[in-house]
Amino acid sequence: MSNSEQRFKDVATQDFGEDEEARYRAFELLDNEMQASDALEPAIADLEKSQVTRQWLRWSFYGLTLLIGLWIVISDGKQTIEDRSYIFIPGMGGSSMIGSGPSDQATWGTELSREEKIILYGDTRYSTRSQQMHGLWAMEPENPAYFIEYAMAYHEDTGILPADFLKQANEIDPDNGWYSLVLAGVTSKDTVQKKPRAKPASNPRGGRGKRMTPKARARENTAPVKKPLVEYEVIDEANFKEALAGLYRSASMPQYESHQLGLFKKRISLLPQGGDFVTRLKPIAYMAAMPSHVFRVFGLHRVVRAEASRCGQEKDAEGLKKLISAWEITGRRLNADTVTLIDALIARAWVEGSLETFAKAALECDMPEVAKRFTELDEDAKTRKELRNERSKETESFNILEKKGGMLQVMGMPMIDRQVDFPDEVGDVHLKPGRMVDHAFFGRMLSASAWLLMLIVAAGVYVYRFRYGRVVGKLSTRLMALAKPVDLLWIMAGGVLAPLAYYWLINRYSPWSVTHHALLFYVGIPALGQFLCMFVLMLVLPLMITRWRLGKRAGMLGFGVRGQSWAWLWVLLVIVALPCFGFMPEDVDQLTFVMWSALACVAICALWLLARAVMANFGKRDLALKRVLVSRLLVMPYALAAFIMAVLVSVYHQQEYHWVSQDTDFMPSAEEPGFSRYEYRVSQQVKKELAEVMGWED
Repeated sequence: MSNSEQRFKDVATQDFGEDEEARYRAFELLDNEMQASDALEPAIADLEKSQVTRQWLRWSFYGLTLLIGLWIVISDGKQTIEDRSYIFIPGMGGSSMIGSGPSDQATWGTELSREEKIILYGDTRYSTRSQQMHGLWAMEPENPAYFIEYAMAYHEDTGILPADFLKQANEIDPDNGWYSLVLAGVTSKDTVQKKPRAKPASNPRGGRGKRMTPKARARENTAPVKKPLVEYEVIDEANFKEALAGLYRSASMPQYESHQLGLFKKRISLLPQGGDFVTRLKPIAYMAAMPSHVFRVFGLHRVVRAEASRCGQEKDAEGLKKLISAWEITGRRLNADTVTLIDALIARAWVEGSLETFAKAALECDMPEVAKRFTELDEDAKTRKELRNERSKETESFNILEKKGGMLQVMGMPMIDRQVDFPDEVGDVHLKPGRMVDHAFFGRMLSASAWLLMLIVAAGVYVYRFRYGRVVGKLSTRLMALAKPVDLLWIMAGGVLAPLAYYWLINRYSPWSVTHHALLFYVGIPALGQFLCMFVLMLVLPLMITRWRLGKRAGMLGFGVRGQSWAWLWVLLVIVALPCFGFMPEDVDQLTFVMWSALACVAICALWLLARAVMANFGKRDLALKRVLVSRLLVMPYALAAFIMAVLVSVYHQQEYHWVSQDTDFMPSAEEPGFSRYEYRVSQQVKKELAEVMGWED
């Protein structure tokens, strides 16, 4: 044994003091690892002048990163849970909310006055919806909108309108036909039923007749069978006549207004605007849960069709003219009073649902010009409906909405767009804010999960030093002096900061960023994959760089670059996989190949790391000293990685706020009142298209 090796052992074991047995075991450990190396003399010098202050600095770093990370993640998580708990749903029992939480006093902030809360929710001191809305009406008894809210809530609770419904309406809002129409709609319930259809002729080929698919029909070169006209018959004559009289009475009144637009705007102005992914759902959930009063009118169209059929059968031309006049006035008024898309669709259904019945009745009453008009309107309505349906069927699986849209856009826009004949073109400039909100929220959730995992990894690496007993632990503590601050800088910069910078560069500023595509495109694998690449690199690179730096500082203990070549290949696979997750070829087979290849690259590296962890815990004890020394140096970079994940939680949260403020199309607005600005524009287009078809441009 050379003098240098002996000096190294003496200096390395000096902390054992008078414990000769422990010192002897430490000598044995060093004997098993000692190799010839140029790093021996510098290592002796480093051990001789080592100071205990580094240990204090390390513990300060651990504590600071842990406390700051905990504060960021816990405060962010607490806010998210509270926001989720306070998504209030009107009409579901006072303090009902999505999730759980306290009553309305905590819902959307204490900045609202009691009167404003009553406007939004009603008086939530009461349990039933009608009592709550009676509190709203009592706040301003001369306000017709508030009275309507109470009356509709009363009907919702009891199934009938208040006994003095028309009397109160005439006092508050005289000459308004809306009230008579609603009363007629409520009265019309269960007054008519569908006439039974004649059974189809038996199949001439024998056996049961089967409904032919479009492909089978095309093969046999047969035209689709026209659906028979649905007709209604009266089963409650008294209420039928009363409902019909209510329709005529409403049509004869000079005014018609549901007063919903003003109340709608007032409520929207009280709802929270902006926020993050979760808080922006509050006003959307509120608006989506608001009941539409026009549904109470729609059932009256069955009465209209039954009366039209009666006029046709009895050749009552005058009665039919009177009915058509009242029906058209009502349709025009329903369309003009449209507030939401539901209102516009009900108005269109009121008109289009009766066209064929009126055409048939007009022919039976010897009114050919009227019959021709309704036939043409009916054919036009069916053609436009078929075109709308075909347009939605022709949409490819990888269209721009599915590729570029946010979750709210993907869920809402197809359903809304298919209601209009000529929807507006939607481009990336409209879809980007919603898409970026999704990515920011997903990044926040991934960062919070990664923070917890990194804490567990850092804790596991820290307690690993106790696995091999006091001698190995104490000797490794002494040998930590071999690692200089520049080595720790290399490990943390190359092992943690470099993967973060690489991920941020690719994910934010490169053509291969997954943020160019919808979060849920290809089941969210691309977005998850790029984040996993960063996470795996933050686990693997510190280990690789630590062994490299120890090879320079502690080569005499057997550290070196031999045997690590294959490991660097696994790291290279992950580095290549990160941008590959953002490569989106048009061909589905190519896309599938790219995604699974990238996932395989990440899995190979992760499995290698897992194998190393298993070997470290269950492998040979001869390598205990080197493993513990490596684990000690890994605690700080993993603690830094956990801290960075916590910071990313906050960074992504701020991005959510930014992009939600930009995504104005899918937020309610008092200027464009509706479930969202986009829904309002579509409802106005549906309203305009119906008016043009019916000649109601004025």
